[in-house]
Amino acid sequence: MHLRSLNLGFNQINTLSSRAFDSLPNLEQLFLNNNQLTKLLPQTFTLLKSLKTLTLSKNRISKISEYALLNLPQLEQLSLAKNELEEIPKTAFSGTPLLEVLDLSSNKYDIFNSDFLERPGKLQILNLAYNEITKFDLSNLRSSLQQLSLSHNKLQFLSQGALYGFEVLSFLDLSHNEIIEIIHEAFQTTKNLNIINLSHNSLRRISKTTFSEQKRIDSLSLANNFLNDLNYGVFGKNNVVDLILKNNNFTFIPSDALTSIRQSLTMLDLSGNNIKSLTRKDLNGLQNITKLILNNNKIETIDDETFADMPLIQYLDISNNPITTWSPAAFKGMSESLFSLNLAQTGLFSLPKITSKGLKHLNISHNKIYEIEKHDMIILKKVREFDASWNNLVNIKPEILKQMVELKYLDLSGNKIHYIDAEQLQHLDQLEILKLSHLDQLIQFPHSYGFAKLRNLKELEVRKG
Repeated sequence: MHLRSLNLGFNQINTLSSRAFDSLPNLEQLFLNNNQLTKLLPQTFTLLKSLKTLTLSKNRISKISEYALLNLPQLEQLSLAKNELEEIPKTAFSGTPLLEVLDLSSNKYDIFNSDFLERPGKLQILNLAYNEITKFDLSNLRSSLQQLSLSHNKLQFLSQGALYGFEVLSFLDLSHNEIIEIIHEAFQTTKNLNIINLSHNSLRRISKTTFSEQKRIDSLSLANNFLNDLNYGVFGKNNVVDLILKNNNFTFIPSDALTSIRQSLTMLDLSGNNIKSLTRKDLNGLQNITKLILNNNKIETIDDETFADMPLIQYLDISNNPITTWSPAAFKGMSESLFSLNLAQTGLFSLPKITSKGLKHLNISHNKIYEIEKHDMIILKKVREFDASWNNLVNIKPEILKQMVELKYLDLSGNKIHYIDAEQLQHLDQLEILKLSHLDQLIQFPHSYGFAKLRNLKELEVRKG
């Protein structure tokens, strides 16, 4: 038989006999996921010399017999995810020299040792997420492993040699564990780590030089920990691109630690911390930042020209901060490259003075703005998405909307607007979404023909409070 792919998933299969597939020597893909299997017997797949992909996920497998996966010379991908495995015998994988991807996520491991892989020289991707692992030994995978996920386990620390010598490892996910501290030797020899996720742990400090040996870290997440500072020298020289520090205990921007990565850093996320003020000095030298996220802090003051030294910034979010006083010069010198600005719930009484003429997305919702003036057109002229909901606006002058020729999304909900007429709407021929809900003081609303000019309108929301 020349069958190359066989899908037996989503059935009620509870047993596979030895040599069950002997008559299918040309089979390359076998799917047995979502069944009722509880164990794998010896030599079940022995004659599948051409098999490349074997999926046994979402069963109830708690035991793999010796030689169960004997002699699968072409096997490249194996999934045993979402089973009940606690261990695998050393002989189970005899004769799988080309295995590259192994998924053992969502099982019941507490201590994991990869020595059941007799010839692990090809294994590149190992997924151990969603187990109960407190310790692991992957030393026989040093020369080959490129991606490792240990997220959602019970790790409390990384021993000094846990990742020693993993020179080709580029992706590491240790999120959702119980790690309290990272010693500085932990990643000393993993110089090619490119993605590092340490979010959702219990980190209170990061040792000096911890990330100094990595050549280039495209994304480093330390989110959802208990960090309140990062020391100078924790990073290498310009080796971090995206840095995620959200939902920690920072009360200030860790400028000292950022000094060594000023030129490489393009995204900084410090949302959900306890930062109380912003100054130009805090952001000094971060000239290549394109995305800065500072929402949900406790920022009360923003100094003059705070963002003036960020010539490439495109995305700025400082929403949900209790800013008590807005300086007229807070955005002075703001880059022309600014594309998206979120100022929702920041205590604004009027639109800030921003000279960026290329702004496309503007959110000023949940503020105290009562009027939009003609001079605000500098910031509004090119805007495509404008959220001015939940302010104190009484009227939107037709001449304002007339200039917003690129507008596609407009939300005026929750304001004190009295009148909406056809004249206000007639120039919004690019508009696709219009939200006018919760306008409790509205007295006049246009007839259906008043919307005739809105030829591209796809969604209209009109709802009372």
